[in-house]
This record gives sequence, structure tokens and C-alpha cells, in this order.
Amino acid sequence: MTLRSGSSTGADTVYNELTIAVLPEDTGGSGLAKVEYAWTNMAGTPSAWTPLSAAADGSYQAEYAATETSKTAKYLHVRVTDNAGNVSETVKSGPYYVIKKAVGAALPSITVTGNPSSWTKSATLTWKAAPGSGTGAGALAFVYTPKGIVTENMTGGSCTVTKNGVYEFMVTDKFGNSAAKEVLVTRIDNEAPKLEALTAAGSKPGTIRLTGVTDDNTAVYDGKETLQDIVAAASRPESTGCMEIADGQPSPETA
Repeated sequence: MTLRSGSSTGADTVYNELTIAVLPEDTGGSGLAKVEYAWTNMAGTPSAWTPLSAAADGSYQAEYAATETSKTAKYLHVRVTDNAGNVSETVKSGPYYVIKKAVGAALPSITVTGNPSSWTKSATLTWKAAPGSGTGAGALAFVYTPKGIVTENMTGGSCTVTKNGVYEFMVTDKFGNSAAKEVLVTRIDNEAPKLEALTAAGSKPGTIRLTGVTDDNTAVYDGKETLQDIVAAASRPESTGCMEIADGQPSPETA
């Protein structure tokens, strides 16, 4: 986790990197000569200082990348000297708690099972989380699931989903290390199929086409007929051509 200016300095928040904005100002008119800073493990004024260079836009930022393998308090000290030789009071910020960024086995892990491979009305997604091990690893802090944030019994749980979509799970440890898993669900269908009402053709003219007859004299048609057409066609198993429907009554089609 990277600290930016204004972030928490609480003991429960641990960072891997620190970036603090420094805002020097000269009010006497001679201008700034140099800005110096120091990172220490103690609150007392440091004996050694490092020049802090301005960025291209003229701003100053003091940065720190943690190398500590255990949780450690760090303090930032800054002082400014103007061109007349006047030195400001030392300004202190902190403590900020830092630890080296975890990699590999030190990162927490999370797995998700239960993504359906066949059609179903809902799916139960089961997750399991575990802390990392080794340098930089911390105890689990929380698990984010589609049901919300879990802060107790964080080693496992489940949630039921009723819609297709992407579901995200994430685990974070006490040192800010995290791991995430996205699950794409595509096999949920909880909507009933629809069937249009069956209606007779009435007096509307139309044409049906018989494509054959089965052994038990059942007509085989091309799927475009109305219910009345099918009934009329089934009563004429000898027909092999087309019939025209007029006023609700079939009549042979002339060649």
C-alpha cells in the first residue's frame, strides 16, 4: 500500500511506500536555497539530512520504499534554508507504519468454486481465503464478497447469485497485501419460457404445403400452417400438393 499526503498514521494502517508532499515557503524575500529531509525510526531531530529536489512543476515530495521485514514506525523530518542563511524549524510528520511489500507466498490467496457449467436457476459460489507466509505476510483483515465485507470467519464462506455476470472476491491482510478473484457466471436462467396463444385461421386465406405422409396417415407439413390448416390437411392423407384456405375451408389448388 502506498501512503499519500493526508493518509492515516494509525497503528492499524501499514504501508509499503510513503509519498508525502512538502510545501516550503519563503516569506522574507531572499528565496529558497535548499530543502532537506530525513526518514528516521525515532521522533527526535535527526543528525543527518538529505537534500530534497523539486520536481519539474516546482513541487516537493518526500518518498520512502519500505525494506523492513517487520512492522516498523517511520518519521519524516523536513527543514528549509533560504538564500540569506535562515533555517526553518524542523517539521516532523508521523509515525507511519511500514513493512516491505509482500511477494509470492507472502501474499494472501482466495479461491472460488461453484460456477455452474450447466443451466440452473441460481448458483452458490463458495470461497476460501488464506493468509500468506513469510516476510511481509500478515493476518487476514477482511474478505470482500458479492454479499458484502466479511471480517469474521474469513477462511471460507459462500453466496448465492441469481443473475449472470462478473462476481469479484478479494482478500486483504493486516499489512495491505491483497489478492482477488473474478468469476464470470453465464449459465443462470430463472425466467420461464413463453408460448404464444394458439388461434384458428378463420376466414383469412392462406396456403399450406404438405411435404409427406407417415405410415399411420399423419400429414407432415412445413411448419407454417395454422391449427385449422393442420387439421384440414390431416383429414386428406392422399394430398401431396398444395391446398388453398378460403373462408376457413380447404380446396384443392389448381395446377
